[in-house]
Parts: sequence; structure tokens; C-alpha cells
Amino acid sequence: MRTKKGFTLIELLVVISIIALLVAILMPALNSARQQATGAVCLANCKSLSLAWNMYQDDNEGQIIMGHTDDWNGFKPWVYYSNSVAAAGQPSLEPKFDAIRRGLLYKYTQSVEVYNCPGDKRSLKPSAATSDSPALLGGYRSYSIPGGLFGVDTAGAWGIVPITKMSEIKTPSEKYAFIEEMDGRGDNMGSWVVYPLGSHTTNSWIDPIAIWHNKQSTLGFCDGHAEMHKWVEQSTLDMALSQSFYQTLYSGEDGTDLQYMKRGYAFRSLY
Repeated sequence: MRTKKGFTLIELLVVISIIALLVAILMPALNSARQQATGAVCLANCKSLSLAWNMYQDDNEGQIIMGHTDDWNGFKPWVYYSNSVAAAGQPSLEPKFDAIRRGLLYKYTQSVEVYNCPGDKRSLKPSAATSDSPALLGGYRSYSIPGGLFGVDTAGAWGIVPITKMSEIKTPSEKYAFIEEMDGRGDNMGSWVVYPLGSHTTNSWIDPIAIWHNKQSTLGFCDGHAEMHKWVEQSTLDMALSQSFYQTLYSGEDGTDLQYMKRGYAFRSLY
């Protein structure tokens, strides 16, 4: 009787090579599918936040919610800034959740999960240490309100005088109320600001954006809808990856991404 022979070393190496090749081919597709899935949840989150933002102004005679993250001049914010310190091991997110619940918008959402994009993993590790924040828990809240929507001083700041009433927003379907932000200071602090069209600074961002969806970000708009926007310039992608402030355009770029955000940045007037 002939005995059954096993695989030779060469045959095993061939099989392993084929498996490795298949994994290399499939991984990008799997990553893309995962990002599409998180993008769908993020899109639903932004829509929910935008609708809640609209419900607030409906209940308050057209006064829009304050877009900053701390009490100011008698106004309470849509959400509070949480600078919670990371503990040993897995840090608790409860201070982040409490900061969301105490904000005025929570009444209209009743869910802390709506404030987090599933692609945002900052909360799983401390943010980069700085002299001001030696060991801060990375942010859980993924979204910010732009400064032009009652997110800066009503007397004027960052180049603009902000809008405080819904009636002041022209073409609300083209003006965003929520943006994915990746602030490295423990949480998304304040509002998201950029110098507007018509200002003296034309080739530089101020605050970073977040890109968790295959070179795309989610935006929630003043009319209640949400959409994904694809970024096309390398400086934009690098800014998001490094959480850099005051990112300038690279040589040869025409500012397509930056100009898009400036066109959708609502404000009352230049300052």
C-alpha cells in the first residue's frame, strides 16, 4: 500500500504566497467598505444634529443655538468643552458624555452617540501631550459648529460678525451648520473657524477638519440635510492627519478645498 504524502516545503510556500497575495488584494477593499459603513452612520449623525439645530431655533423664535463650547454673555452653548484627563488604562468617557448632556442641543437629540463619528478613534488614547495639556483624553465629540453661526463674539472675531438669527442665513441649503473636526487639545474646543471669502487671508486654513471616510468628510447643513464632501488637495489631507492649525496651501494648489469651505461659511458681515 502506498502511503499518502504531505505537502512539500515548496508547495506550502506557494500556498502561503497565494494567501498573502489575496490578503493584499482584499485589504484595500475591506478598508474602503468599512469607511463607507462608518460614513453612513456619520451622515445620519450629521442629519440628526442639523435637524435638532433647526428644532432649537423653531422653539426660540428664530434665535439659533450658541455654537461655542462654554457659557458666554448669559448664553449657554450647544455643548460644553470637556478637558478630561486620561486615567491609567482605559480612560472613562463619562466626563465627555456629561459635557454633551449639559449642552442645550441634547434636549433635541437624547443620544450622546449622535455626537460621535464611528471613524473617530481619538477617545481610545490620550491626545498628543503639550505644555498646556500633558495627558488629555482624545476627543469623543466629532462635530463642531462653524464660528459664523453664533460661534464667536457678536462684536466680531476671526474676520467676521456672526449670525444669531435663522432669518439672517441666506441659502441655508448651501451653508453648513456642522463639520467634522479633529482638534488635538483633548476635545473640539470652541467653534470651527476659517477666514471668510473677501478677507485679507486667502491661502490659509485656521482650524483643522477631520477626514475619516476615504478622503471625505461629512457636513450638516442649515436646512437640515447632510452630505459627504470629497477633498482633492494634499495639504487638506495632511492637515487632517496631523491635526494642524493654520495650514497653508502647497505650491501648485489652487485652494479648491479651502474655497469650498469659505463659500459655505455663513456669517453676517466682515469684521
